[in-house]
Order: sequence, then C-alpha cells, then structure tokens
Amino acid sequence: MLELRRSTLTLAVLALPGLAAAWGDCDQRAPREAVEDAAGLTRVEIVAGAGALRVEGRDGAAQVRATGTACADDRDDLEEVELRVHRSGDTLRIETDIPRDGRLDLDIELPRGLAIEIEDSSGELDVSGVGDTRIEDSSGSMKVADVAGSLEIRDGSGAIDVRRVSGDVRIEDGSGSIEIEGVGGSVVIEDDGAGSIRIADVDHDVRVEEDGSGGIDVRHVGGDLSVGRDGSGGIRYDDVTGKVDVPHR
Repeated sequence: MLELRRSTLTLAVLALPGLAAAWGDCDQRAPREAVEDAAGLTRVEIVAGAGALRVEGRDGAAQVRATGTACADDRDDLEEVELRVHRSGDTLRIETDIPRDGRLDLDIELPRGLAIEIEDSSGELDVSGVGDTRIEDSSGSMKVADVAGSLEIRDGSGAIDVRRVSGDVRIEDGSGSIEIEGVGGSVVIEDDGAGSIRIADVDHDVRVEEDGSGGIDVRHVGGDLSVGRDGSGGIRYDDVTGKVDVPHR
C-alpha cells in the first residue's frame, strides 16, 4: 500500500494584489500556500479548477512551492477553496478543491526538468522549464515553453502557443489557434476542430491528421509533411526537406 503524506498548508487572510486585480469584483480573498521537499521526485501531477495556473521549472530549486490567492463572493465559499498536496513515492500530486462560485489563481515553482501532468478546468495556463509534459485542459489560452522532453496536449478550447520542445509534440484541440515553433522531434496534430495552425522549425516530421477549419502554415521542416483531412482554409508550406503529401483542391 502506497504511503501518502500531506504537506502542511499555510493559510492567511491577506490578498496578493497582483492576482486580485485581475479578478475584478471579488468580495473575499485569502492566500493559499503549500511547500514540499523535491528530493527524490520524478513527477508532479496537478489537478486545478477555475483560475489561472502558472507552472515554472527553476534551476537549483530544492522544493515544490505552490502559492496563490483564493477568491469567492462570501466567507463560507472562501473557506471551501482548498489547496492539497500529497506525496506517494517519487510522485507529488497538487490538487485544488473549489466551489462553483470560487476560484484560485495558482503559481507553482519546481526544479527544472521535472515531468508533469496537468488537468486544468478553466483559466489561462502558462508552463515553462519542465520535462515530459501531458496537459488536459477544458478552456482558456495556453502557453508552453522550454520543455526538455515530449509534450502531449488535449484541449477543449482556447489558443495554444508552444515554443522550444526538445522531443515530440502531439496535440488534439477542439477550437482555437495553434502556434508551434522550435521542436526537436516530430509534430502530430491529431484533430483540430477550428482555428489556424502555424508550425515552424521542426527537426523531424509534421503530420496534421484532421483539420476542421482554418488555415495551415508550415515552414522549416527537417522531415516529411503530411495533411490528412482538411475541411476548409488554405495550406501553405515552405522549406520542407522530406516528402510533402497534402490535399489538392
């Protein structure tokens, strides 16, 4: 049986002005914080509810630190906004519990290069300086940069911006633009419902399996380029080293 260890949460009643200002009308606010020793960790799992989420890997970091400000319309709902941390062996799980009328904007700092898995319901998402990464996101814009490993994204809606990934990138997206630049492996767009796709500077192959609507622009590819089903929107490409297989209209 795996042993779970819960970190001590430090709660106070002062707001963080920078985050609070972004919320507009919010009657009740209070900070949330959790800290865990990073020694022996190989993966961090994050399950976040409503609110912005920023995850940053830093050189020399010895801890995983989650900080943010809870927001709700009344004191009872505010007290129900929780930040929980569990450790099981080499895996740390960070989870929020938020009532319907609350939210928690959260910053997580961890050692650079740790593998992460994120399940996020809504709000802006910003990830950088991590290892192998898997993201499931319902809605909100997303920025991911400086990934030392592979990247997999399942997204409902919102713009996706990906920069500097050393491994492969695989994306399934409901709607919103996709921009990818600087990939050391291959790129696969499994399904894109709506929105433009722009891909540049990929060392190996680029494959768009199914695209509903929106233009496709691909440039500077070291391998092959293929596009399967393309609903509407033009396809442009330039500087593709390998074979090109795209629909002809």
